[in-house]
Amino acid sequence: MAENFVRRSTSRTVAAEAPRRRAGRLASRLPDFRVMCGQLRAAHAELDVLAAQRSNACEDERQRIARDLHDGLQQSLAATRMALAEARECLAAQSDHHGAAAAIAGADAHLAQTMLSVRHIVRGLQPQALARLGLLPALSEMADSFASVTAVKCRFVAPAGLPAHARVHPQVASCIYRVVQEALNNVAKHARARHALIEVFAGTAGIERVAVEDDGQGMKPGERMRAGASGLHGARQRARQVGGVLSVTSVAGTGTRVELQLVAPTAGQGELDCCGDDGGDPQQPVSLSRRALP
Repeated sequence: MAENFVRRSTSRTVAAEAPRRRAGRLASRLPDFRVMCGQLRAAHAELDVLAAQRSNACEDERQRIARDLHDGLQQSLAATRMALAEARECLAAQSDHHGAAAAIAGADAHLAQTMLSVRHIVRGLQPQALARLGLLPALSEMADSFASVTAVKCRFVAPAGLPAHARVHPQVASCIYRVVQEALNNVAKHARARHALIEVFAGTAGIERVAVEDDGQGMKPGERMRAGASGLHGARQRARQVGGVLSVTSVAGTGTRVELQLVAPTAGQGELDCCGDDGGDPQQPVSLSRRALP
């Protein structure tokens, strides 16, 4: 009987201590939960910023296209119509053949201008250099063009064994081109750099990384995280869409390096898995290499 009493007492003691042990375990995990909640709130805030930027970018693009259509196509087509109407009147009179010929020549000139306007609009929507040259020659041309219109000496470097017309998925090629373009725009606007470098890294699967580095004034950590800072959020979104990761390393006074890591294969056909994630800003400063800068 005494043994039963002891067993019952022990069972009640264990049962009473179990909730306290569970509460203790939960309390020990609270700091981790708080950290995870903070990270989740930060991720949601960044998604809100990206969504707003994407909406604003779409609206800006629609307005740009509307302006181009109004100022270019509509005006050229209206002038062409007026020239053809004048030619029709001259021909109806059957006496002013020279006037009709001049009106038709004017209409032809307006149509030529219309074709230029169409090319301008299409060029704004899709990088024509990619279709015309291929990715690597297009990047090389971008470096030369950037150096010619800025005070920054820009070089393009690619592995010697990588074919100039290496096969790259069109979506990945467009992402690489636009990210490099955005990085160079930031160099021109903010870096106060003397030199810039576009460098392509290749592996067994083709192009694996593309980096843009400068020797300018660099950025402070807060500037990297500022909403819309130099289009970096948009560049990260482009990287995610092709399964890649965009990282930015910068030390104030020593320059900036923007690197696109391609997780998905760069060659081949078919749809891409949009499974990439953003590596975010590094937790500690990274000293930028000057080995390849001019």
